[in-house]
Amino acid sequence: MSPSKLHGFAQVRASLTPALLFAVIFGSLGSLTFAYDNGWWGSALGEAAFNEFYGQMTSAAGTPTLSATQQSSGTALGTAGIMIGCMVAPDFSRRFGRRMSFVALGITAIIGSIIQITSILGPASRTNGSKFWQLIAGKIVVNASVGVASTVVPVYLGEVAPSNIRGLIVNVYSIVQNIGGILATGTVYGTQYRTDKLGWVLPIGLQMLVPLIMILGTPFLPESPRWLIETNQIDKALRSVKRLRVSGFDAEREVNDLYAAMKHHEDIAGGSSYIDLFKSKGGNLRRTLIVLSMGCLQQGQGISAVNNYFVVTLMAMKIKDVIGLLLILQSCGLVFNFLVSMLGPDRFGRRPLLLIGSAVMFVCMYVVAGIAAGTGGNPSVPEQRTIVAAFFIWVLIFSVSWGPLTWTVTAETPSAALREKSIALGAWSGYAVGLIVNFIQPYMANPEYGNLGGMTEFIYGGFSPIAFVWVYFMIPEFKGRSLEQLDEMFEAKVPTRDFATYECITTIHGDDSEGQATQDVSEKETAEHKETA
Repeated sequence: MSPSKLHGFAQVRASLTPALLFAVIFGSLGSLTFAYDNGWWGSALGEAAFNEFYGQMTSAAGTPTLSATQQSSGTALGTAGIMIGCMVAPDFSRRFGRRMSFVALGITAIIGSIIQITSILGPASRTNGSKFWQLIAGKIVVNASVGVASTVVPVYLGEVAPSNIRGLIVNVYSIVQNIGGILATGTVYGTQYRTDKLGWVLPIGLQMLVPLIMILGTPFLPESPRWLIETNQIDKALRSVKRLRVSGFDAEREVNDLYAAMKHHEDIAGGSSYIDLFKSKGGNLRRTLIVLSMGCLQQGQGISAVNNYFVVTLMAMKIKDVIGLLLILQSCGLVFNFLVSMLGPDRFGRRPLLLIGSAVMFVCMYVVAGIAAGTGGNPSVPEQRTIVAAFFIWVLIFSVSWGPLTWTVTAETPSAALREKSIALGAWSGYAVGLIVNFIQPYMANPEYGNLGGMTEFIYGGFSPIAFVWVYFMIPEFKGRSLEQLDEMFEAKVPTRDFATYECITTIHGDDSEGQATQDVSEKETAEHKETA
């Protein structure tokens, strides 16, 4: 039976070969650095030893602490590093391929980690802050590798995946991110009571292991067949498909189908420059708006604030053992993400999960903000538990909706000719919103400035209804469609809510319900010619 005729775990087992599994897990390692860096930084902000070594301000208790400027700059400049990586990655990936991009991000991450670790050499300098700014310089370099990963990993996963399990495969990107956050928070949790530098030096040192693994393992990674076809390396594309697909699969037929579909849609969609992203030809403008919106709305709903300021926000409301709570929260999010993403996006679709996610996240943020406003930032123990529960629910829902599906939809939407540039622009714009959030959050929340504390969640919660409306009217359903079929539907200007039922002419061998159809470009062109006549 064709894998696409199966459902659930049987469908996954029938489609997932050892080579594909290796490609998915190994390729997703690029996203681990992002969550790991956010994890150790957000946790270290609450460490006494870290604040004593780098802090340039004295707290009300008389202890050294990071100023709001240091918190803001340290977090926001890391995001700026991601944006730099997003700008560099598309041209590099298109010229040298996905595999060499993984090597480049690995080297970049190792260089940044070395800069960070060496910031501890010599005594602390609270007067000029040179040690702190060296640490942040390394953080910018590390996050530049994250920008490369944000652009290349979703592209690679979307290109190697069969359409019937593409939602699951691209979601692995998010699962690995969660693992990175858990590893970082767990390391900081185990060293949080140390009075020396090991509490933050150990996480930074361990951060270099994954990039090293990526550099050493890349030669064994299958290259993207679609990229090989785009660069006219047809024989290599054939070998890659044979590695990625199940035994007995007609790899030559799929390569021929992909080549024909790619050439056909290139003729329709036009060029491959950044200007072409905003042209209506081939549905490019519509696609660009979808990609831009996903990243911006993901960040606008508060993920950067939760990732980077969860610890200090809860500590400000007198909640205890916050790093331990964060570790439990991340672990629950990982399990929930894994269980739902195994079946959710490819069984129920992208739209329902995004709509439900926005609705629940809105309620959770307003519960937190409402309690903070009603108690003046000093909640009772039962109210503290409610705040923690609301954050738990928010993170769990985010981990199966806007967390992974932002990258899934972003990877699926662009045309082949513009995929790298479109995803890079989408990631860049999302992280631009994240940079704004990371920069202004301490000034809004800290007592010496806005003193809003947990009431800042009113702002992030307010973006969720906007996201709900946008998804309902603008984000199509991509479940079960090949990337080439999505090209056809965007070119045909299919209405948003008709994507799920539209009957495509374009089919790729192994992606249709019987597993036997092929791309018949000439038939489509003939039909269009007759209709025009």
